Amino acid sequence: NNGSSQKNSDLTQRQIHTKELGEPFSKIFNFDFFNPVQSKVFPVLVNSNSNVCVTSPTGSGKTVIFELAICRELKKNNLSKNI
Repeated sequence: NNGSSQKNSDLTQRQIHTKELGEPFSKIFNFDFFNPVQSKVFPVLVNSNSNVCVTSPTGSGKTVIFELAICRELKKNNLSKNI
C-alpha cells in the first residue's frame, strides 16, 4: 500500500532532542527525544507562526505537541521566567 509506506517514511526523520527547545523548557519533559510524530511538527510549532492541526491516534503524543505550543507562546512573549 503506497499510502501507508508514504506515512511511514514521513516519520523516519531524525528525532529531535528536547534540548533543542532551549532552557528552561527542555527540563519540563522527562525524556530526551521527542517521538516521530512530535519531531515532525516540532519545527512548525516552535519556529513559525503557522496554525497547526494534528490528528493522530490515542497515545501518539498529541498532549506533548500541545505542551510544545504552550512553550512557544511563553517563549515568544518572554514569559519563560514564570517556569
